[in-house]
Amino acid sequence: MGTDITYIRAHEGWLLTRFLMALWRRKAKQKVLVHSDQGSQFTGMTG
Repeated sequence: MGTDITYIRAHEGWLLTRFLMALWRRKAKQKVLVHSDQGSQFTGMTG
């Protein structure tokens, strides 16, 4: 799996680490689908 991640430094630490810990604790019963294009910035050229 590969996707771009934005690391956000917060007073308590890195938010990505906290997010991954929350996912691990949740122990989802189904597979997780990651939409890596949501929230991404796209620059296109129009003619």
